[in-house]
Amino acid sequence: MLQQYLSQPDRIIDSIWFKYLGAYFSGRGVLTWDKIKGYYLEVPINRQGSLPSKLSFFNNQVIKQSDVTNIRIRTRHKNEWILIPDVVLKDKLDLIVQDRLSLFVPRIIISEVKKLTSEPNKVWEGQILVKCGRKPIFPDNIEIKETLNNMLIYGKIKRSGLYYKSSDGQEITGTVVDDDYIEFYYKLPQNNWTKAEAWNWAESAIYALSILLGEKVVLLQRQLKRMNRVYRDIRIQTSVHQLGQLKPLGHLHILDKDIFVDLTNFFSKNTKSGDICKKIFLQMIEASKQQTWEGASLLVSTILEATLRTLEEHPFRDNDRSFNIKQSFDKFCSNYFHSINNDYFNEIYKTYKRLRHRNAHPDWLYTETGSMSDSQREKTLNDIILLSRFYGCIILAIADINKVTFPPVSNKSKL
Repeated sequence: MLQQYLSQPDRIIDSIWFKYLGAYFSGRGVLTWDKIKGYYLEVPINRQGSLPSKLSFFNNQVIKQSDVTNIRIRTRHKNEWILIPDVVLKDKLDLIVQDRLSLFVPRIIISEVKKLTSEPNKVWEGQILVKCGRKPIFPDNIEIKETLNNMLIYGKIKRSGLYYKSSDGQEITGTVVDDDYIEFYYKLPQNNWTKAEAWNWAESAIYALSILLGEKVVLLQRQLKRMNRVYRDIRIQTSVHQLGQLKPLGHLHILDKDIFVDLTNFFSKNTKSGDICKKIFLQMIEASKQQTWEGASLLVSTILEATLRTLEEHPFRDNDRSFNIKQSFDKFCSNYFHSINNDYFNEIYKTYKRLRHRNAHPDWLYTETGSMSDSQREKTLNDIILLSRFYGCIILAIADINKVTFPPVSNKSKL
């Protein structure tokens, strides 16, 4: 799958059409591939309909819904359709003035009709190609056999990988290729999984793998077979971001297969609780990108309140004192955690309060109790690490995964 991704063919566009600013645009052109920059679209455009009488460009306004469109393409290959989703056309002078569209697109979705060679299986069959920042250590060894024209070329090549098969027919195989790339193949029984859930499974695996590895893993390509149609989602290759000391599950030496599968299945159901867990992790990524520990502590400290307010559907309102975060936190711990006493959660809450208060009452003093002193900066770092690990516990608890290992509240700098 990696070689297929790196050597995507160029495509001749027989027809392209989209709507923008109340007008319809169409044309014919080419879609070329660059393994670093992605697909490049070059199309002379015909316009039908009138544009607004007044248009402004480069005025630094926010991107509005009207600035974004979906582009649909029919290629020379008659069984192939392409969707380019969420294309931002704001400030595209060549489209308005020169009647042409030239841009790199970060993602395309291909739909291709295939001839059925046998009776369709009662499973959804999918593939995923991802890029990691460092080579993960998987718990299994996968034996690879390579064939050419049905003849065995290489046999019994063992790679680090993952294999899982459930009693209801779900099957997952993952192998590490070229150190920092992973290929997954999965089968989901159709009586337990909808086609939307089967499509979401790839994105869900990215979130689960990212949380386990403590980095923002990049999805390069996913593929799903539905009857006689194959869907492929191809994306630009971007850099992998490491969370460093803010890893939600700490430094795992070997990837936990059960947590990966359970967390992926949980995310694929596209529930409100799953969305909350994703947002927790996404804000941890933003915190890890901050240039200072002060900036990181602000983002880390606000995750807890945002999680609790969202779970209880209690948005912030001016002069509304009905939300008590301590009571909400105690309620959450009582509902989701059962094996730890209240003293531990009280220490976690004290850690949260210290971070929040430091951000609510900042200073730039280097005195002993000033926020810029070595002792206070070390305490801030320890508190950030502790809360980050605890957020990992919250994600697993919300996902109903009973493999929560609570971080210690002492010696936090060694976490």
